[in-house]
Amino acid sequence: MKSIKYLLLLFKLVIASFICNAQSKKLEASKIIGIWTIKNHVSKTQDTTLELSFQDKARFYTFNKNGTYSLKYYGEGSSYGTTGKWKLSQDLNNIELYNIKMSYAAPPNSSTKNQKLDIINYSDTSFIIKELLDSDIKPGLSIYKKLK
Repeated sequence: MKSIKYLLLLFKLVIASFICNAQSKKLEASKIIGIWTIKNHVSKTQDTTLELSFQDKARFYTFNKNGTYSLKYYGEGSSYGTTGKWKLSQDLNNIELYNIKMSYAAPPNSSTKNQKLDIINYSDTSFIIKELLDSDIKPGLSIYKKLK
């Protein structure tokens, strides 16, 4: 009889741990929801480091609760945007972008392929991801700050 009670208790603990784990992933994903603007981008080659600084709203992501996103870029003489869907990967190490559509003024060589943005660090107010900003610049680290 004691072994049955012990097994039931163990079973309840296992179920509770799965529930807590699922809830914590939702809390992590909720940190991404909002509007984020890029502050810096650093890209390195063997002998050169390129560091770009951005003014507010030069490039920003909007991640919505319903799983949709938009990316808008306003630069010197050009602007473009994409829309699609997003989700955090199971291991919480990537933001996965899919069903990507160019919304306007897409630059040459733009891709609508699914993308994974490697998350280096993120919190309630900032995140750092590895991304390709432009076909002329090697992939590097981008630092985004939350606007809302």
